[in-house]
Amino acid sequence: MGSAIDVVPTPQPSADAGGLMGPNIAGLPAAQAVEMVTLQAVKRRASDVHLVPSSDSAKVLFRVDGVLTEIVVVPITLHESMVSRIKVLAEMDISETRRPQDGSFTLGFNEKSVDFRVSSIGTTWGEMMVIRVLDRSDGVLSLEEVGLENMSLHHWRQLLALPYGMLLVSGPTGSGKTTTLYGSIMELTKEAGNIMTVEDPVEYRMENLNQIEVNRGAGIDFASGLRSIVRLDPDVILVGEVRDAETAKVAVDAALTGHLVLASIHANDASSSIVRLLDLGIERYLAATAVAGSLAQRLVRKTCPHCKIPAELSAMEAMAYEAEMQEPAGEFMMGRGCNFCDGNGYIGRAGVFEVMAISDPIRKLIAAGASGQELRAQALADGMVPLRRAGMVKAQEGVTTVGEVMRKVFFMD
Repeated sequence: MGSAIDVVPTPQPSADAGGLMGPNIAGLPAAQAVEMVTLQAVKRRASDVHLVPSSDSAKVLFRVDGVLTEIVVVPITLHESMVSRIKVLAEMDISETRRPQDGSFTLGFNEKSVDFRVSSIGTTWGEMMVIRVLDRSDGVLSLEEVGLENMSLHHWRQLLALPYGMLLVSGPTGSGKTTTLYGSIMELTKEAGNIMTVEDPVEYRMENLNQIEVNRGAGIDFASGLRSIVRLDPDVILVGEVRDAETAKVAVDAALTGHLVLASIHANDASSSIVRLLDLGIERYLAATAVAGSLAQRLVRKTCPHCKIPAELSAMEAMAYEAEMQEPAGEFMMGRGCNFCDGNGYIGRAGVFEVMAISDPIRKLIAAGASGQELRAQALADGMVPLRRAGMVKAQEGVTTVGEVMRKVFFMD
């Protein structure tokens, strides 16, 4: 990781409730501008900060609860100075402005320490930078806190109780897979013995885990780290991401030789994660034997509790709800917008999940080379609650809205 410094915010005319004040940041030196932007990103619970140049200016955007919002426009000269300042903090090459670079740094805000992961690349108008904000002050969330509930939570805990096998967590980038993996690992720390992880990077540093960070410069990638872990007598193994054939093979071998392996993988739904594993070169009979279960997830914005009111659905929302739930649409809750939620009616996010336990009929289908649709059909016949139904239940309970479910999880067949 790059440098770690403490930030004591300089007394300046600062951000109001709506965001950064353009004239105030535009007149600051680069170091103070970076300080102001990072401080506001942490205060507003942003997951990412985007610095995007154009012909004569640059935009600062925050991604809050999955939505990217423009915060302020700054002069192009200030943008370039801020990018250079962040590169210094992250120990990146400030002389290289075209090729992609990655780095990281840590800032201390009062008594809170926040990590920032930095990626940059040259674009037509200059260097673009995206900063991932890793605020771990709230600690690891439990499975209930991430949104797992009812039968899905029950089935996932049954899978976590298995002595060996492979459990896959799937979803797009930024859908909360790592949070779910850590919530799952937390349930195992008391009784599982030697729990080892290989991650890129380590998201949460925890006392009860033996964590290995990917360092390609030192020859440690997911596959080599995983091979080393297997020789260290682990009981449970967490793999940050299965992204290549070699990592997939070592993870499957570990699951077949008496280890419980939890891993994230990029796939659209629970059944597609099995297909993705096969695409990476795993033999069908090995996948059928090794994989014990799969979880898919999405994140939806939660209705603001401070301003939510009863509301009628639009015609399209009512049609979508009735088609999924097979019941008439009633009255639902929605946020009017207030100071707590910056006027958008949502604050925070919750997970929507589907959990597929690998039953004997599903194992036979995997071994026979069945498609993802066939696996999904069997999982539904086995009682799996699909993503979109789980989302509609959350809307019914007032956790989110039908419109948010349609936006994030309603593409499923």
